[in-house]
Amino acid sequence: MEDVVRGSKKNLTLILVLFFIGFGIYLNSIPNGFVWDDKNLILNNPDIKSVTLNNIKTIFTHDLIHFLDRSNFYRPLQSLSYMADFFLWGKEPAGYHLANAIIHSLNGALIFLLLLMLFRNSAASFFGALIFTVHPLQTSAVTYIAGRADLLALFFLLVAAAFLFKDREAARGLNAAVCAAAFILALLSKELCVMLPVFAGLYLLWSGKWKERKSIFYALLAVGLIYLALRVTILKFAPFEAQAINAPPLSRRLLMLGPVIATYLRLVVLPYDLRMDRDIEVPLSFFNTGVIVSLIVLGILALLFWKPAKEDKRVRMGLAWFFIFLFPSLNLIVPLNAPISEHWLYIPFFGVSILVAYVITSIIGDRPFVIGDRSGKVNSHRTDLSPKVVAVCFLVFIIVTMLAYASVTVYVNRFWKDEKTLFSYIAKYKKVHFRAHYNLGSQHLEAKKYREAIEEFDKVLKRAPDDLNTLLSMSVAHARLRHSEDAMRYFNEAVKVNPDSSNSYVVFAQAMMETGQEDMAIKLLEKAVKLDPKNGAAFNALGIGYADKGFLDKAKEAWSKGIEAAPSSKELAANLKRLDAIMSASAALDEQLKAVNKFAESGDYENAIAECNKALEMAPESITLHNNLGVLYGMTGKDEEAVSQFKKVIEISEKEAGAYKNIAIIYSKYPDKREEAIGYFEKYILLNPSAQEREMVEKKIEELKHI
Repeated sequence: MEDVVRGSKKNLTLILVLFFIGFGIYLNSIPNGFVWDDKNLILNNPDIKSVTLNNIKTIFTHDLIHFLDRSNFYRPLQSLSYMADFFLWGKEPAGYHLANAIIHSLNGALIFLLLLMLFRNSAASFFGALIFTVHPLQTSAVTYIAGRADLLALFFLLVAAAFLFKDREAARGLNAAVCAAAFILALLSKELCVMLPVFAGLYLLWSGKWKERKSIFYALLAVGLIYLALRVTILKFAPFEAQAINAPPLSRRLLMLGPVIATYLRLVVLPYDLRMDRDIEVPLSFFNTGVIVSLIVLGILALLFWKPAKEDKRVRMGLAWFFIFLFPSLNLIVPLNAPISEHWLYIPFFGVSILVAYVITSIIGDRPFVIGDRSGKVNSHRTDLSPKVVAVCFLVFIIVTMLAYASVTVYVNRFWKDEKTLFSYIAKYKKVHFRAHYNLGSQHLEAKKYREAIEEFDKVLKRAPDDLNTLLSMSVAHARLRHSEDAMRYFNEAVKVNPDSSNSYVVFAQAMMETGQEDMAIKLLEKAVKLDPKNGAAFNALGIGYADKGFLDKAKEAWSKGIEAAPSSKELAANLKRLDAIMSASAALDEQLKAVNKFAESGDYENAIAECNKALEMAPESITLHNNLGVLYGMTGKDEEAVSQFKKVIEISEKEAGAYKNIAIIYSKYPDKREEAIGYFEKYILLNPSAQEREMVEKKIEELKHI
């Protein structure tokens, strides 16, 4: 075997060609940004932003997204790789995409070496590795930075497989040790790698090496069992069923098995409609058309592979690798967050490479390194046609197929450019998970396209009426459109779904604050901190609400409790520090305000203005002072200066309704400013929509329109 691996310079050339092909087809993904889970795993991940022992300890003792929510994703090597990236590139996404492209290209090179061990045929090994490298199915693992777990997991599995396949008598102990070490690293990359001992046992049985090499199986089995024991005890961070969103019961998931596997196999051959968040119909009975058709197709494929699998252990190995590593993603043991996902084929795909290499050797011959023998004859016994013609035609077909796959890969990479592009691309398909519409709706919400957001959220709620995040997002969108009744209705529906969710109250309260309904927001946030006294975000928002209303003592109390709940929160610490500075200066400011009031009450407006300006030097962001100064300027006939102060109020807080009204009153005195006066009156109505005020202001607007 070592002779095969060392081979000739030709093999080294093929390895380099594979690497650069892999890197080249993902070159256009490097300028892409952070999308989807990338943002939380990198931009919002406090564990990766500095290389410290404490952060490394946290990574190895917590789940992947512990800083956001509870999950059972335990992938410390994924986080460590992001830590290295962050050290090198910071928040620049190109470096992360570059790393993904390099790891994927290395995996392609490793697959070439493994196939060379199995087939001793450079051409078959090259094309078997090439289909893995260029296949469009890989885009959802490679172009998506969060797919790093699959890339790392496969890399270490391939290393383990290489030492499993090695058969040097003198180095068997070393091979077993390295294989077990690589297995541990694979497990620390992704959970499904725990299936390796199953594949290893079958390989040793089929290769006839069980007796002399069974120790390597026992080593892998021991590692796997220890890992499983840790995952169900010390390293169990959440209930396993928590990974799934509205997962169907096991009976329905069993009925889905045929359609899911058939879809995966179709995507391997014809990857023409690639997308994340693919959905599949949940069958209601065995007699569902999709179930019956898929089982017929799978039966035909089983018959086609039966004889080759019986005759050649390498066919069995390819099928075993594919289905063993696909099994954890079939929603049978633990419900997952989707019925089907393309990136779950990244690790099983090595099995496809083995089968492709087998087919090629069956057609062009099974001699090492060459297509034909030294006489120029091609080894083939499978057809009556000229063997050389068959081999050449088949190789042309393979090359054209690879070029087609590579072209699709380059094309699909473009849709991962940014979230708007990605979610718009996914949501255009009919058979997508409802999450695709939620993601697109969230994009519209962020872009302040509230009606478009509501349209997408409505599509989600038709399929998943109890989806908490969608109900909350719908309430926020309606709140920002000032649809108060609809906003409250959707929020109440969200509360029914999860009455104990403190974060639901925080999300809706922040929307209320943004629309000037601070009193309602404060009530919601007070409820939030009662539900969860450890919710630092709720205390932070509550403190902001109190501060905006001028209740500084209450704000300090809220932020102090927030620090107790979330001692690492920089925002809470900054708010407290800022508040302490304000409160320490409040005594001097109070004295200054007394002077302002004293002069104003005596009619000495000029001195009142002077004292007010002095007070503003101490509190330049004080809405009250700017309002007072605007009123004083107005009383002295300095309308331009008054408007300037009221506009300053609006700059500080767009929700200050009184400032809009004051500007409108001043502008209404000037014929050339009447249109602007109407605009400010209309904004005032939006922020202060009481019936009495609306009637009075609308009357004033009509007067201005008819002057």
